[in-house]
Amino acid sequence: MPCWLQSKQVKVHFAASKVDDRTLNQLNDAGVRGVRINPLFKTGAGLADCPRLADRIEEMNRHLEIFLDVSTLDTEIMATFERLPVPLVCDHMGYMPVATGLHNLGFRWLLERMTSGEVWAKLSGAYYLGRDPGPDYSDVAPIAQTLIDAKPARCLWATNWPHPMTSKPMANDGDLLDLLAQWTPDSALQRRILVDNPSTLYGFPTE
Repeated sequence: MPCWLQSKQVKVHFAASKVDDRTLNQLNDAGVRGVRINPLFKTGAGLADCPRLADRIEEMNRHLEIFLDVSTLDTEIMATFERLPVPLVCDHMGYMPVATGLHNLGFRWLLERMTSGEVWAKLSGAYYLGRDPGPDYSDVAPIAQTLIDAKPARCLWATNWPHPMTSKPMANDGDLLDLLAQWTPDSALQRRILVDNPSTLYGFPTE
């Protein structure tokens, strides 16, 4: 079966107020399937740009991906996300440190929005979240398993190659793929996460 180990991604940094429709259409035609907002490192667009960007990519049937610690979300940001007219993907399992625990408001919001089908979680970046140096990243397993249990149809997987912004030993992509089998030994769920879900969100063929 096909396995989408790494979706086609092009990182384009821009000021949301300056990018024109022609550029967005060119990126869409080239296979770009979403716009990623990275408020943690303040690269290009920020949280305030989410509604406007979402409106602009809605007709393209694209998604908005957000890279931030979900445990820091406040009710105003949550409400903004809930009003977006496009799917929202939370990168790196919500980028929440293991030490934060699973019962904070932001992570519970993520689980609820996944259950309702409006938000996706990307099962990537395990090496960011815990103290385990790998390759098992065992202390991150409860986060991943909780997300899968909440709504497997809203889980995606990715390598996060080439693994930027980490001080830990370089991750092996094969080991990262093996983690999925540890988080869920169910082969049907693995196929859903690796094949069916990205096909739904990105419009990839399944055969």
